[in-house]
Amino acid sequence: MGRRRSVQVSRIRTKTPGFLSGTAHWWPYAVIVAACVLAYANTLHHPFIFDDHQAVVENPTIRDLAHLGAVFAAPHESPTAGRPFVNLTFALNYALGGLNVEGYHVWNIASHLLAALLFFAILRRTLNRQDTWLRDHSTGLSCAAAALWAVHPLNTDAVDYLTQRTELTMGALLLLTMYAGIRALDDGGRRTWSILAVAACALGMASKESMVTAPVLVALYDRVFVFRSAREAWANRWPLYAGLASTWLVLAALVATGPRTGSAGFSSGVSPLVYLLNQFPIVTRYFGLAFWPRSLVQNYGWPAPVSIEGVLPFIAIIGALVVATIIALRRAPMLGFLGSWVWITLAPASSIVPIATEVGAERRMYLPLVAIVTLVVLGAAWLLRRVSVSAPIVACAAAALALAATTVVRNMDYATPVAIAETTVARRPTPVARHVLATELLGVGRRDEALAQLRLAVAGAPRARYTLGVELLEGGQTDEGIAMLQSFLVAEPHLTEAVSAHEYLGKAFAQRGDWTHAAAEFQAMLALDANDLSAEPLLAGALLNARNFRAAIDHYERYLQYVPTDYDAYNQLGAALGSSGRLDDALAAFTRAEQLNPQDGAVERNLAYVLYEKHDLDNARAHAERAVALQPDDEASVSLLRLLRQPR
Repeated sequence: MGRRRSVQVSRIRTKTPGFLSGTAHWWPYAVIVAACVLAYANTLHHPFIFDDHQAVVENPTIRDLAHLGAVFAAPHESPTAGRPFVNLTFALNYALGGLNVEGYHVWNIASHLLAALLFFAILRRTLNRQDTWLRDHSTGLSCAAAALWAVHPLNTDAVDYLTQRTELTMGALLLLTMYAGIRALDDGGRRTWSILAVAACALGMASKESMVTAPVLVALYDRVFVFRSAREAWANRWPLYAGLASTWLVLAALVATGPRTGSAGFSSGVSPLVYLLNQFPIVTRYFGLAFWPRSLVQNYGWPAPVSIEGVLPFIAIIGALVVATIIALRRAPMLGFLGSWVWITLAPASSIVPIATEVGAERRMYLPLVAIVTLVVLGAAWLLRRVSVSAPIVACAAAALALAATTVVRNMDYATPVAIAETTVARRPTPVARHVLATELLGVGRRDEALAQLRLAVAGAPRARYTLGVELLEGGQTDEGIAMLQSFLVAEPHLTEAVSAHEYLGKAFAQRGDWTHAAAEFQAMLALDANDLSAEPLLAGALLNARNFRAAIDHYERYLQYVPTDYDAYNQLGAALGSSGRLDDALAAFTRAEQLNPQDGAVERNLAYVLYEKHDLDNARAHAERAVALQPDDEASVSLLRLLRQPR
């Protein structure tokens, strides 16, 4: 697999100066920092979008750093669930500036910059190990690759979309693990860099599941660039490998909690084969975007049924590239390593482990792009150096300017949630993308446009049926709204929106006076979530109006055990008790309602009624007079008072 420098780690030395040390050239760092900052300077004031609200704005676990137990336990199914280190970074952001969005963008840009600097350091040390012209130009080539990667538009989703700090943090920590692992080769037995590598790897596992590949990449790097065989690598580096492998236990423990079982994994409801077949055309598209980053898409939609025949050309392309990588590992190890880096870093999210909520995402190319850019820079430099000494420099500068300009333009798409959603629909009009756009349009009052998008989305996005059904009901289009929500429940009866769908349907039927169907919907709410107390008074009220007094009483009493201060529930309980002939119990319920809210005329009227039934006419008259005083336009109270004032 190519020549190796030494069999003993203690003899492996490079002439590369330490990362950010005083003897290092300053200009590469200045170039990389300037490129990154200039490319993303126009993102600082962009608002929170989409999942940012769940990850940051509505995330209660980032509000108090003093309660680390809560910080490390993000809400289930949230973007940071099972990713405690990223949730901690959001908590630090919140502690420093609350919901000031600029601070969150600065953090994301800084994370990306750190990753770019680590990329530079790793590549420079790697090239410095070579015995070719690559060693003589290691600093310039590494700077060019890192700067081009830093400004590449394919990374914009990871940097601009604050929730994708998960990808940025994991990426930076994986690169730090690699860098520390390389530096450990020259650690002189102190183990400092090995400890740093294991610590970074553990934090990466607590940032995103894709970090699972880090120990494999470190071992592969050693085999390709340092040692003659895997046995030799193990003999020299087994403590580091064991430490890195132990961090898989961190990931296993986090995954075992089931942080996002509804959206990712083998229990998400998507077939692994269907998901895998979807990946072939999408990964092929990723590679095309790496070389020509135009028409970028923020949302690729959900996995869709596809046939093997339909994706056969893409399977052939990917298969040929994989075979080429395997051959290169033996004949041109550096090229083989770069190809392996692409496949290994892509594998966690783009293979057989289904992600139900997004079949593809350009941010998944964050780490794979490192290898692709490196390959292009080295290849272009090798060709152009024969033209003139300055040709590679001019070519890299021109490419960097073009990529940075494209990134600046792409950043503008993230200026508002509506803007990025509209761009996505224009470029990849999936039902899911239309649903996202409709939701954002509703948020800014563009209802007619939102309804048009929802009607186009309902065929392929069941959640769009829910949104459309709710909007139709609120717009007074009851029949169509009911039909749409019912079709949503047939298609997706177990989604989180199902409880709310039953509630909307129940209230729609109640407005029609169809109490039997209303009660059935509220009962369905409770069946999905027995602890949903809000369903109890709704169901009890429907049962009361359906004259099922005994069941209504049971549900009111159960509700009041948990919410004993709801005067209206006591008032309705009194009505159910009175209607079933339990006058003393009804009187007690109405009295409690009056104590909780003495200014409610309906309660006073009901007290007057039950006292009248109990032949306590003087007290009945007093409460009727108070009822009329509180609500003089209530005909029932006026009629009752007139009756009670008649001479006996």
